[in-house]
Amino acid sequence: MGRPKKDGSPPRLPSLVKQLSRLAGNKPAPAYEPPPPLHPRDRNSKRARAAHARMRRALVKRAENREPSRYTAKRRWPGIGYKGGPQPPLGLSVLHRMIGVMEPGHWYAWPDIGRAAGLIKRDWDGVRKFSGGYIELRRNPAYRSPETARTMQELTALSRAEPMWLYRLTPVGERFKRLVTLLG
Repeated sequence: MGRPKKDGSPPRLPSLVKQLSRLAGNKPAPAYEPPPPLHPRDRNSKRARAAHARMRRALVKRAENREPSRYTAKRRWPGIGYKGGPQPPLGLSVLHRMIGVMEPGHWYAWPDIGRAAGLIKRDWDGVRKFSGGYIELRRNPAYRSPETARTMQELTALSRAEPMWLYRLTPVGERFKRLVTLLG
């Protein structure tokens, strides 16, 4: 149990009680003391590597349990050449989908075309509308500038009324729409 002291006197009582309680299996719960925070430049110590590993495991676990995003990542399409960059197949780009919902001879507001194609604002905002020569633009004759409003009610009505610009398919766009509908 306890060793006698060097001078031959019996062991102190507290150490004897601790040893007896250990033999009986009654281990006192050690008081938890969190380790001191890591130093900002401490990256290579054993403790820092363990902390970083715990964080990485937690992040992976969090990513596995996360719900799938409503906004899917943009797909990467195979490129057509050095300058062309990645190109989606015919009829799958945002512009092609928007052309697919337009009717020849009708004028549309840009957000209306995007919503009809089932897109979100982020998708139709960045489209280069006139790069292929499929769409033409004109100013809406029914549009009234908000600067002409005299009262607040008129101003709110004008902001919801007519768009400033209207878009329609050009003859090239109509032919392209027929091609897309034949392939799709």
